[in-house]
Amino acid sequence: MTDRPYLATTGERFKAGDKVFIVRDLGPLMPHFPANREAIVLHSAQQKYGPELSAEQYALAVPGHGYVSWYPGCYLEPYDLVKHS
Repeated sequence: MTDRPYLATTGERFKAGDKVFIVRDLGPLMPHFPANREAIVLHSAQQKYGPELSAEQYALAVPGHGYVSWYPGCYLEPYDLVKHS
């Protein structure tokens, strides 16, 4: 059972306001996106455009960059689970 019932029903990992960490390697299709830094989830594509979207993608507030979208969920980790040095 989850303490996030919305996330359990949509299949999304994050909700608006969650602090996340963007992984270092975003692959060859996203080299222009900010990486290897913290961000705040603003909303998901499902929240903005409706539940018919199956892709788990997020718009983020990235310090120093502002509003950036769309990050696939596989490139984001919960901030509190990432080691920071």
